[in-house]
Parts: sequence; structure tokens; C-alpha cells
Amino acid sequence: MKKLLFLIPLLFIISCNSVQNPEITLPIGQDIINITEEHIDEGCYLKSGLTNQEMLVVSSNVNSEELGQYEIVYQIVYKEITYTAKRIVMIVDRVPPTAALLEGIDTIKANNVHVDAGITTTDNYDTELSIEVISNVDVTTPGTYSIIYIVTDDFNNKIQLTRFVTVTE
Repeated sequence: MKKLLFLIPLLFIISCNSVQNPEITLPIGQDIINITEEHIDEGCYLKSGLTNQEMLVVSSNVNSEELGQYEIVYQIVYKEITYTAKRIVMIVDRVPPTAALLEGIDTIKANNVHVDAGITTTDNYDTELSIEVISNVDVTTPGTYSIIYIVTDDFNNKIQLTRFVTVTE
């Protein structure tokens, strides 16, 4: 008889715990992605007691080809109550531009003119880039000098290149 008495309270506790309020779980996902990357939706779940049900996607406007904020809306009807959840997805540009030095004459004799060959640039999203050029080239004094190019896109992603110019006697 003693064993039976211990089982009854245990069963009562289990049945009380299974009458919990449902809980929505939005698994952690990669919800900030770079433009053109594929967004993988980690889903959304409604948990009630021992039951864990996947919620349905009722709308999604995620467009990984355009920068911006998007949302995925999930919904499920459980025990005649409609539950809704949203996931916010940000499409951003975190990729710096690419740049390359154009081939040029980087060794000159003192007091001659140096013509900077420049650089070529591209970006994964922007068509217009900011290029800052910092030069300490002194064609009157022999030595090695630098020309620094800093290329920046609209989202402040940067790349820096350095050209070395040698001035000889």
C-alpha cells in the first residue's frame, strides 16, 4: 500500500505541469545577413507541456537582393486560440570594396614628373565609391614615398592600398 500512496502524488504533479500556458520559441538564427546571401529560416515553435509544434509561415517579405529590414510572420491555432510571432531579418552590406593598383611607373629621377597610375575599384552593391588619396611624394628629394588610397562604400566599408614611389638621383 505504501508504494501506491507515493505514486498518486507523482501522477498529480505530472498532470498539473502539463496544463501550462503555451510558450512560443523563436530559435536563434542568422537574422542579420549580407546582401545576396541566402537567409535560412530557423522556424518558430509553440510548446505546451510535452507538445512542441512548428508554427506555419503565413507571410515573409525577405529579399536578400535588397538592403533593408524584413519580417517573417508565423502563426498556429492551438486549442482554438491563434498564436502569432514575428522574426525580423536585416539585409546589410558588410563587404568592403575591392581595389587594385593600376600598373605604372613608380621609379623616377629627381625633379621629373610623377604621374600616378591610380587604382581600379568594384563593390558588391554600390556603384559609386569614395576614394581618398594621401600622398607624400616629393619629386625633388631622393627617397621612397607612399601614395595611400582609401576606398569607402556607402556603408562605410573600407579598403586601403599603398603604392610606393621611389625617387632616385
